[in-house]
Amino acid sequence: MQKRRLKGEGAIYQVKNRKNYFVAQISIGKDRSGKRLRETITGSSKKEVFQKMQKALFLINTDSYSKEKIYFGEFFENWFFNYKKLEIKPNSFARYESLWRLKIKDYPICNIKLKDLKTIHFQNHINSLLSEQLISIDNGKRLLNLFSSCLNWAIDHEFLFKNYCKGVKLPKQIKVKKNIVFSFEEQTKFIEYLNLENTVDLLILTTFYSGLRLGEITALTWEDFQDNYLNINKQYQNEYKINNDGTKTRQLKLVTTKTESSIRLVPIPKNIVELLLKHKERQDNLRIKLKKAYKNNNLIFADDIGNPIEHKRPNRRVKQICKESGIPEKTFHGVRHSYASRLYEMSVNVKSAQSLLGHSNYQTTMNIYTHISKTHLEKEINKFDLLANNRQTETN
Repeated sequence: MQKRRLKGEGAIYQVKNRKNYFVAQISIGKDRSGKRLRETITGSSKKEVFQKMQKALFLINTDSYSKEKIYFGEFFENWFFNYKKLEIKPNSFARYESLWRLKIKDYPICNIKLKDLKTIHFQNHINSLLSEQLISIDNGKRLLNLFSSCLNWAIDHEFLFKNYCKGVKLPKQIKVKKNIVFSFEEQTKFIEYLNLENTVDLLILTTFYSGLRLGEITALTWEDFQDNYLNINKQYQNEYKINNDGTKTRQLKLVTTKTESSIRLVPIPKNIVELLLKHKERQDNLRIKLKKAYKNNNLIFADDIGNPIEHKRPNRRVKQICKESGIPEKTFHGVRHSYASRLYEMSVNVKSAQSLLGHSNYQTTMNIYTHISKTHLEKEINKFDLLANNRQTETN
C-alpha cells in the first residue's frame, strides 16, 4: 500500500537528463487571484529532496522564507507541535507542553530572532525562572533538554551552526534526605491499620510483599495469579491528552511493562495468597449482584464497578494511614522501596533483588541496597551510642 503523502508535500519523482536527479513540487500558497503557487525542489537523491522539502515546509509554516525574519518563539512552537510531538509518548508530550505553555511561551526569549540567539539568552531565561521560584532545578534541566533538542534540530536543518544551550549552567541542587522507606517496625504498625476487605488496602498490603510498581499491580488480572506467584507482563499508565483550549484530559491506558526485565514472576507469601482468594470470592459476589453494571475486566484490584483503581487512591491512602498511625509521611512508592529493604534485611543477593524488583539496570538495585545499608549501619551505630551513654551513667 502506497504511503499517504503529507499535506503540501507533493510527489517526489525521478528525472533522467544526462544525470539522474529527483524533483518535487510543494504548494507555497496562493496568489491574489486564488491561483495555487508551487515551488520546485531538486536533488541528487530522494532523501535529499525530502529533507529540502521539510525545511521549505517549515519556513512556510512560520510564514517566512528568510532566516532573518524567524523568531525563536515561532520556530520552537512549529518544531514542537509538528516534529517533536511525533517522536515522543503522549505522557512526555503533556509534560513538555506544560513547559512550553507556562515557561517559554510569552517570555522575552521568544522575541529573539533565531539568527541572534546566544548562550546568554538561555542562561538569562533559566536564571529568571529560578530566581522568581517559577521552576525547580529538575524542571530547569528538563527545560534545557527541550531547548537543546530544538537547537539540535535547527543545526541538522542548517538554521543554526551551534547549540547555544550547551554552555548554560544550573546551580547544584542540595537534596534534602527524606526517608521514604518503612522500617520493619513502621511497616508492622502500618499494616495493623489496613482494612483487608478494602480493595485499595489489600493492594497496598500485596505491594509490601511483592514490591510491584503501582502501574503493574493495578493491571494484574486473575490470569496473572498463578499458584503462589504474580505474573508481571503489563502496566497501566496515566496518559494525558492536550485539548484545544490547553486543558488536559487524563485517562488510564494499558501498555507493555516499563522494560523487558520488568516482565517477571514474583512469589508471594501464603497469607497473601489466602487473602487474594477471599477477595476473589467477594468480587465474584459483587459481579453477580451488579450484573451488567459491573465491567468485568477480570482485574484483581478493581473498583466497585470493575474499573481499574485510580492511581491517586493508593497514594492518598498511604498518607492517610501514616497520619492516623503517627508514622512519618510516606508515599506508595515507599511501599515498593520497603520491599527492597526487607530483601536486604533477609540477605537476598543483589542479582536476585534486581530480578524481583524488575530493574533493567543492576546499578539501580545497587544504589537502593547501598542506601539501605547506610541507613542500617547508622541504626547499628546508634546502638553503640546508647551503650556508651549507659556505661557513662554507670560510671558517674
